[in-house]
Amino acid sequence: MKEILNDYRYALFIGSAILFIIALVDFIKHAVRSDKKRSGDLSIKHYTDGKPVYAGSEQGMLSYQLDNVYLIGKPDLVLLNEATGKATVIDFKSGRAPAIMNKSHSLQLAAYFLMVENALSLKVDRGVIRYLDDDNKELSIVNDALIMKELGRRLDDLALSKKDMNAGNVPMISRNHKDRYKCNICEFREQCPEAIK
Repeated sequence: MKEILNDYRYALFIGSAILFIIALVDFIKHAVRSDKKRSGDLSIKHYTDGKPVYAGSEQGMLSYQLDNVYLIGKPDLVLLNEATGKATVIDFKSGRAPAIMNKSHSLQLAAYFLMVENALSLKVDRGVIRYLDDDNKELSIVNDALIMKELGRRLDDLALSKKDMNAGNVPMISRNHKDRYKCNICEFREQCPEAIK
């Protein structure tokens, strides 16, 4: 019986050691990815012949105002191609890359286009999302009339909703995501019947 108990303890010890090593390796991988995201490490992949003109981790927020709607954000990196005079906006995301860029990510890049053009007086030709947990896979969009028109529609809708709310008319608000963080920072949280608690 004593031998069985010793074998059990030994197996338990080995199993615990293996789980500890797996957890430690996962922690180290996550820490390295987080450091790369925070530092905006450009050595992982060469983008263009552009030079960095803005790094969100080192500089302040950018903004853009349209009527009563304020866009505030901080792209991770803006590179200027000196030959063309045009900029590329780059944003790092954790997680795996989808097959095609999420609509929210493309609209986020479009908002960054407005902010960069307004704050830095640069023409932006494209935006890139780099997915750090997916071997730095990148998806990109061009700064064209189609994406800017869609962003404009969204901003117009938001401006109308804000005007209605200021006039005391509370529009029907409908949540279109399951993200607690987005819900917590939404300016309509108090009026939204679908707010995530």
